[in-house]
Amino acid sequence: MARSMTTVATAALAATAASVERSLVCSDGVKLAVRQWRSSNVETTGTTGRIMCLHGWLDNCASFDLVAPALSQQFPSHDIVALDFPGHGLSSHKSADAPPQLLAEYAFYVAEAVDCLEWSQSSLIVVGHSMGAGVGVAYAASFPERVSSLVLLEGAGPLARPARDCSKHIRAAIDRRLSYNRVLYPNGNTHEESKKAARVYPSMDVAVNTRRTTARLSPGKQSLSHEAAQALVERSTLSTPTLEHPKGISFRHDPRLQWPSLQYLTHEQVEALWKDIQCPTCLLLATNGWPFDTKSFDTCKTLLQPTHFETLDGSHHFHRDPETAGPVIDQVIAFLENENSATLLNNNNAANQEEETLPSNTI
Repeated sequence: MARSMTTVATAALAATAASVERSLVCSDGVKLAVRQWRSSNVETTGTTGRIMCLHGWLDNCASFDLVAPALSQQFPSHDIVALDFPGHGLSSHKSADAPPQLLAEYAFYVAEAVDCLEWSQSSLIVVGHSMGAGVGVAYAASFPERVSSLVLLEGAGPLARPARDCSKHIRAAIDRRLSYNRVLYPNGNTHEESKKAARVYPSMDVAVNTRRTTARLSPGKQSLSHEAAQALVERSTLSTPTLEHPKGISFRHDPRLQWPSLQYLTHEQVEALWKDIQCPTCLLLATNGWPFDTKSFDTCKTLLQPTHFETLDGSHHFHRDPETAGPVIDQVIAFLENENSATLLNNNNAANQEEETLPSNTI
């Protein structure tokens, strides 16, 4: 039976209240803001599992405000963290001389978070939405020994582009950087100047409605609930009062995130990532989500071979909209419970086989 909107919202409010905000300092000085859910069971009995949640482009860890608390309640001995990628949410921005958005760079910051959290000695479950799903694919393929299960929500891998367009993408990225760097950093490498250039919205309501409009104008038949937009916008904005707008706010994300990427992976490279993933994978898509190319998607299913695949009602943020989050949560939990049971069974069988091979005088 699917979880009702009331059940999901109530559980989320209770568990989110117990979540903790942390800041992880990476080796390059970038500070990653994360939200962590830890049951009291973890403090007394120890952690038996770890879950890392990765959000989509221009979103933040509030994307998992419904999913993460539900997972925390279902798996009370698991340590759960949702992070803000650099330039998103409350995390710091990359420096002016650094590429602001390369997918492999985001995978690097997942590895940094794992080290900062001291999770390196054990495998983890990765849950990724949209761009975060692409980052999760890149990380799971590159570090197969560190990922025990992979959950992909409305995304199946990095955005691929034809190899023949490589020079066009490089030129577009360089042209945009040349023209806008002088606007964002007129006096050099400082993000304080870029914040001054940010657009000021008259109120939180206007910013929330703008975010919802962006979803409606995206490809396909996408939509975003007021509740989901409110949560995402609250974490991604800061108070910016002006004489014209005393209650003004502005988005804090790095404006360079909206520039063309300097480098895209080719279709062949993305296919190689799918082939390199060794863990069980759950792939969940929305009926009115991001439209995927049929040919590429068929290739994905053939190479990735997800052990659990479903198409559920909802739009691109179906995991964050209260009306549609329940079935998404149910599917994720069912997948993880099944994989946990399979792991325990395999471990028990291995232990029994080892016992049977031991000499009788050693038992």
